[in-house]
Amino acid sequence: MSIILRPKIPLCRFHELSFVVSLAIAEHLRTYFGLETMLKWPNDVLVRGMKIAGVLVEIEHSTGAAIVGVGINVNQRELPPSLVHAATSILLETGIEHDITQATETFGRAIADEYKHYLESGFEDIRARWLNNMWGLDKWAKVRLESETLVGIVTGLDKSGALLLRDSTGTVHTIHAADAVILR
Repeated sequence: MSIILRPKIPLCRFHELSFVVSLAIAEHLRTYFGLETMLKWPNDVLVRGMKIAGVLVEIEHSTGAAIVGVGINVNQRELPPSLVHAATSILLETGIEHDITQATETFGRAIADEYKHYLESGFEDIRARWLNNMWGLDKWAKVRLESETLVGIVTGLDKSGALLLRDSTGTVHTIHAADAVILR
């Protein structure tokens, strides 16, 4: 599904919406479907270490809107061989097929509720709750950037939601965008 949001925040903070929406999805999967979820920086939702949902935020600069694309694997019975150990679905995890319209509506409500909370309370609460569910926290990871690959321990998120990675020399790298984050 795609959602259009027009928060009254500077465009440079629109990336926060990815955290808001992924947190809403993870919590809804946990409470509504009984699934144990983790959040993979910056925008994936995992179950048993496999991707079940992802979020992509595109900024429409001319209108000040964010188009939030949400992909949730709901009723996939089979996955391509290349994804069998990397992805899952609600059906594969629960054994129950779900009505897509109803699932879309319930996820939409969960996202709307979390978005409202974010607008009222700010990003810090979202970031703190996201950290409590963060996949890879305090683990060694390899982070592929556009021009280099960094290896270190994931130590958390800064106040803006950037990934913090401490390398073997003790240097903490603040990562705003990466091609991949792979646990070692």
